[in-house]
Amino acid sequence: HPDGYVVFVPARNGEFLFRGYRYSRFIAGARYDAVKEEATAAANSEGLSRLFAEKAAKGFRVVRLPKGVYRLSAAKSVRIPSNLTVDLNGATLKVNGAAGKKSGVIVMDGVNDAVLCNGTVEGNLFEYDFDKSPLPNGWQGKNPEHNFCVRILGAAQRCRIEGVKFRYTVASAVNCDHSGWAKGGLLWHLLYPHMTSAPLVKDWTPDGEGRFKSPDLELKGLADFRWMTVARCLGYQGVVTKSWCLGIEFLDAEKKLLRAETAFQYHRILVPQGAKYFRISIETPTVEEAIHSDLSAYWMRQPENCIVRNCSFSWCRTCGLGEHAMYNWLMEGLSFDHCGDESCQCAYDAEDGWDLMQNATFRNIRCRDNPNGDFTICCGHDF
Repeated sequence: HPDGYVVFVPARNGEFLFRGYRYSRFIAGARYDAVKEEATAAANSEGLSRLFAEKAAKGFRVVRLPKGVYRLSAAKSVRIPSNLTVDLNGATLKVNGAAGKKSGVIVMDGVNDAVLCNGTVEGNLFEYDFDKSPLPNGWQGKNPEHNFCVRILGAAQRCRIEGVKFRYTVASAVNCDHSGWAKGGLLWHLLYPHMTSAPLVKDWTPDGEGRFKSPDLELKGLADFRWMTVARCLGYQGVVTKSWCLGIEFLDAEKKLLRAETAFQYHRILVPQGAKYFRISIETPTVEEAIHSDLSAYWMRQPENCIVRNCSFSWCRTCGLGEHAMYNWLMEGLSFDHCGDESCQCAYDAEDGWDLMQNATFRNIRCRDNPNGDFTICCGHDF
């Protein structure tokens, strides 16, 4: 059609060849207008976001789309609000072929009880212009722009993705992560600021053989939240003292003891009501190692109690499912084929959140014909 385009992809016996997308050819019709096409895709994304927000505000619990293909912009996010199920009803959400910037095409950010189900989400792998990617190394190593198809972010709770077919994605088809650096996220570095060389706390005192105790530290903004954690913040994490365990004491405004307990690095610690200060005791052989322990006290909002169930992932270049920070998730009845060709080089990448990935159940995961690894796990707790 003169207003459309055709993509040629190397294949044999009706099957795409591995890495065939590297040699795909995008042939535009005589009247094809890429700028107009992207503007239409952006309008579609904004329109669906507005539709979902308006219906959720009126108390609707389900929006069922008419069957068809909805072309969406990789640079605009369709946002699903709280308490809304988006039933694709067999429809396809198609990512437009233009090289986009870092984004999530469909996003559940800090919402509760949002659901995406019963349809297809198709990326732009064969139309994507890697040579015009806004980030370098489009072909080698890193993702060209991280245009994830679906993202569950921040303090999202009880969100679900069910019965969705994901295919032909440039980056991860599904991703989740914390909102520590985003609007609405909270992050306090009270001991050892991330990516600095100067520890804030230097006057550690002996607390028995092989242990040292910090001075009393003000909770500041953490006092307004129910939870906190003490651990290395971001980067390559792992245990940074002689033991995963540490002692923590909470004090009130007059520095009277409210509660003392044994905590576990990276795991959530309940902040008692009225607490204004805290101090920790760690196991380490010298005061110098205590000073440079690289510990921080912080709280990051991360997705909790979410489910990805009965979904398939096919020809997802980076990986099908790439999870970062998460807490208490269920992944069930998933299949992966021809995923993980570049970058992550695995079909299912459950490692990039390091120790912020906790309490995850994997059930009935099927992998076949993936060119590199099937399933990568690194540093998760209680998998």
